[in-house]
Amino acid sequence: MAIDREALKRRAMRVIDQASDAELQRARRDEGYAHDWLQSLIGWIANLMTILRPIFFGCHITTAVVDHFDMGDDSPLLSDLRSFRDEYFINGGISDRMVALEKYRLTAPAVLRWINGRPDSDALWELLRDGVLSGHRAVKAGEYEYASKLFEELGADFQINAIIRPSYLRRLIASELS
Repeated sequence: MAIDREALKRRAMRVIDQASDAELQRARRDEGYAHDWLQSLIGWIANLMTILRPIFFGCHITTAVVDHFDMGDDSPLLSDLRSFRDEYFINGGISDRMVALEKYRLTAPAVLRWINGRPDSDALWELLRDGVLSGHRAVKAGEYEYASKLFEELGADFQINAIIRPSYLRRLIASELS
């Protein structure tokens, strides 16, 4: 069954012509309410994203290092590395980077729990701190590929590297920009 668009337009125009002034005012008011409601919804979503952003896109390891060593939440280290995450991984538009960030987001909390449950946690925290500071220096120098690789090794692969290949991880941290 085909729809006669012209007939629908004519019928809509007749309904509008027959509408009383009160009905038109009510329709305009409802349109205003709908607009205001949508604006409120957009604001609510923006606020929600502000709350959820650290949960879904947090710098888990960097934040944990800053907290563990009492470096201050307003430190340039944290803000610089968050900017690096946002620009390099999220806004870079490269799917491999988004996959790496998602892998990091999923594994980093488990890595931190693993560290805290170990008797050698102090040494592991220091290794993480050295890695984060090295990554920060690399980001400040514009060495984004090195920083990306380092944070991958500190995140998803940290347990393997810290236990099986600690010398590799120390060399990677020490190699910084070379």
